[in-house]
Formats: sequence, C-alpha cells, structure tokens
Amino acid sequence: MIILLKNIQKNLFGIALAFFILAGRFKGAQVFSQTPFDLTLILFLCVLFCGAPYILNENVKILNSPYFLGVCAFFGLILLACLSYFWCLSTSHFFYKIIRLVIFTCIPFLLAVCVFNKYPEQIKGFLITFSALCFCFLLFTAFEICFNNKPYNVLGNSYIGVNRVLGSFGLVLLVYLLFIQKKKSKLNVLLLILIFFINFWFMMASGGRGPLIAFIISSLLVLTLKTILAKSKKRVFLVNLGFIFLLIASLFVIPKSKLETIERIKSVFSSDNQNTASRRLIFLQNSIVFLKSSPILGHGLGSWAKLNKLNAERAHPHNIFAEVGVELGLFGLIFLSLCLLIFFLSPASLRNLMSQNTCFICLYFLALFSMLNSLVSGDLNDNRPLFLFLSSFTFFKPSFTK
Repeated sequence: MIILLKNIQKNLFGIALAFFILAGRFKGAQVFSQTPFDLTLILFLCVLFCGAPYILNENVKILNSPYFLGVCAFFGLILLACLSYFWCLSTSHFFYKIIRLVIFTCIPFLLAVCVFNKYPEQIKGFLITFSALCFCFLLFTAFEICFNNKPYNVLGNSYIGVNRVLGSFGLVLLVYLLFIQKKKSKLNVLLLILIFFINFWFMMASGGRGPLIAFIISSLLVLTLKTILAKSKKRVFLVNLGFIFLLIASLFVIPKSKLETIERIKSVFSSDNQNTASRRLIFLQNSIVFLKSSPILGHGLGSWAKLNKLNAERAHPHNIFAEVGVELGLFGLIFLSLCLLIFFLSPASLRNLMSQNTCFICLYFLALFSMLNSLVSGDLNDNRPLFLFLSSFTFFKPSFTK
C-alpha cells in the first residue's frame, strides 16, 4: 500500500490528466446527472493543482525541443481564435467557445507540455491510469448491453463517446500485445487477446461508426509498423494477417441484432436524406461556401452555427478542418495543419517510432485515433483529447527509456 501511494504521488499529474481526458465522456452518464458540480471543471482544477507546482518551481526548457514550432502553431491557433472576437458574427457564441477552448484545452496542453518535458516518467502513470479507466468503462458498457440492452446509458446516450473510449482501449491493448508483451506468457497473451476481441465486439454493438472506422485504420497502421520493424518480416506479416482474419471472423459470432454499428454504416449509403451522415455532408458543403465568402480570417470563432442559422451555441460541422476553415479562415487552417504535421511527421516522432519506444508508440496512435475521429465528429472543444495526447509526446525525449 505504501509503495502504491508513493507511485501515485510521483505520477499525480499524469493520473489527473488521464481522468480529465475522459471527463467529457463520463459526464453525460446518469450517475453524474444529479451532482451539483461540473465533472470537467472539477477535474480541470485537479490537473491545475497537480501541474502548477512543476511550472512554478522548475526551470522548464522547451525552446530547444524539436517540437517547439508545433507548439507555437498550436498557440498561434488559440491566439487567432481570441482575436476573432473583433470580426465574429455572434459574441455569445464566441464567448461560449473561447472560454472552454482556453480553459479546457489550452491550459491543460501547456501544463502537460511543461510537466512531461521535465518529468517524462509521468507518462507511464498517465498511460496506466488511462488504460485502467478505459477497462472500467468496458465493464460498464458490457453490463449495460448484456443486462439492460442500453449501451449508451454509460455516456448519456452518446454512442460516439462509447466507441471513442473503447477504440482507445483497443489500441492500447494492441500496442501492448505487439510491442510490450515480452515474456511470451501464453496465458497472458490469450487473456489480452480475449479482452481485445470482447472490446471490439462491444464497439460493434454500440453504434459509433466514425470511431470504429478510425479504430480499424489506426489498428492496421499499428500492424504495419510492427511488420516494418520486425526482424522476421514474413513471419510477423503472416501473424498479423491471421489476426485480421480472426477479427473479421469474430463478427459472425455476434448476433445480427447486436451489430448496431454495421447497421449505422449501411445507413450512410441509403437514400434517406435525414440520416446523420447526409446532414454532415450538407454541413461540409455549406462550410466550403462559407469559407469562400471569407477565406483569409474566416467569420470568427463560433460563427459556423450563426451562418447555418442554428441556435445551439455548440453547433459544428463535425469536421475540425471545416470548423477551423469557416471560423478562422486560411490562417487558422495553416496553424492547425502545421501543428499536426510537426507533431506526427517530425524527425523526432519518426525516430521514436522506428526505435520502438513503446510508450511513445502508444501515445502516437492514441493521438492519431483522436485526429481521425476529429474528421467525422466533434468540434475543437470536443476533440481536446487530440491536443492533450499530442502534448504528452510533444516534448518526449528520444533517449527516454522504453
């Protein structure tokens, strides 16, 4: 118990950040509906309390980081969003978004960058806590689907939120199986594979098609990376191929009545103009028109809803590039694109991937999964996990031990 408490103390910021990233996913659950506080705000204060001492008491050196320009691009995007107050179409919509963007994304991002730069060992505590929370969520989801036949109750009827969490957990399991599990214990391997397939089955049952597609793409890239790095490429390729075959074959084990996600994917190709996929396509088409009408600086943060004559302050096109393009123009798109390109494709990132730095590989694909999700759902605030995952490896030292 004493050892456990000491480990918690050493990794306090990483633990708090893991809870915070999942706060937006759990806050819609019925168990939190009657609480007199906002879960995201409470966990943000925990992150602030745990991270502030590291910044105040330590000399954090970030100027010599290979990711410094990526961070500058991120804060350039935030600064542009703040300045857009002077040309936004609705001040109420602007303040609704900018307050959440600065408090719940910008400040935690800065804290994570500084803390992980000085204490990279906190990343392990972050990953362990995040994985444990996702596993608990898998158990909650399994209970709801098997006994109450209501897979969304855990997240307040958000099937997208369900599959985002399950997809993240599936990627952590896959990376662990391929890169971290070195003891070759057959029992451990079989248990982890079983949990992975159970996790995948509940993703198929929950109905979140965007996260499922993002998960499949991310998983294929993880398998590809393992094949490239393997000494015996042919053997690993055949094993990965067999793994994919088992994944497909497992779909036939699930009752057709439970394949909610497949049914929702099929609905994309239906002639029904009222389904969510058709509406989002219209949103994207409208976004292109709005971008052309004010291409340089956009219409201002929060203006997308106003342009579409929607009263909801948090209305968005369910695509982060469309949202940034309409509201912050080409300058906003340049900042966002530079930010993502430097994070994902910088020599430091590729070096960490090729050196099989396992913690970094896990963080990299969690960030990639979040980015793919941001293309089909959520707005800048909903997709804060993308930037927080990036912050956790932005200043990751290539020499840090596996």
